[in-house]
Order: sequence, then structure tokens, then C-alpha cells
Amino acid sequence: MITFWAKGAAEDADAFFVTADLQWHDRTSITPSTDWKKWEHRFGAGDLGYAEIRFVIQAKGVFWIDDVDVREDI
Repeated sequence: MITFWAKGAAEDADAFFVTADLQWHDRTSITPSTDWKKWEHRFGAGDLGYAEIRFVIQAKGVFWIDDVDVREDI
């Protein structure tokens, strides 16, 4: 599980997300906001035994992230 705080703006409201899925199917969209908001994304390493966590923005915009915390989801 990853938790973090984020705020920002983008031309496309669905442009910014976090994922640990290599195909980006399992993701949490981070909606634009001028206020800091706490977000959470749950994931598992599966058969790989590791995870690549990615913050992705697919349109013009600016986002800030802070206080990123990655833990085992128990």
C-alpha cells in the first residue's frame, strides 16, 4: 500500500494517477485540487516479488506529491 498527499492541476482531470501495475490497468486517479488531499493506492507484488510504483501524468499539468509512505498491506 502507498499513501501520499497530492495537489495540482492538469488540462485533463483524469491525467494524473499512481499505479504499481505494469500495464497501468489497476490505478488510482488523482483528481486536480488546489488543496492538499491524502490518497491511498493498494497493490500487491504478485508473482514478481517486487513492485514498480509509478506516478504518471498524461497531459499538460503540474502536481505536487509529499509524505509518500509505502508499507505492507496487512
